[in-house]
Amino acid sequence: GQEVYMEKTGDEDDTYFTLYHVLTNEEFEEVDIELDWDEDDEEGLKKMFPKLWEMYGEEPIEW
Repeated sequence: GQEVYMEKTGDEDDTYFTLYHVLTNEEFEEVDIELDWDEDDEEGLKKMFPKLWEMYGEEPIEW
């Protein structure tokens, strides 16, 4: 549903989730995730995520 909403309206993720929680009367609890690795440590990332590194390490996905 989120992808279709974004394609049809051009709105971002935050708008979809805000609207979803308003319409469902659910409380929105944003979780603060802390990443415990250094993005610039390529050797460490290779060891920590070998399969992901094999697929995307040399050619990372651009956001």
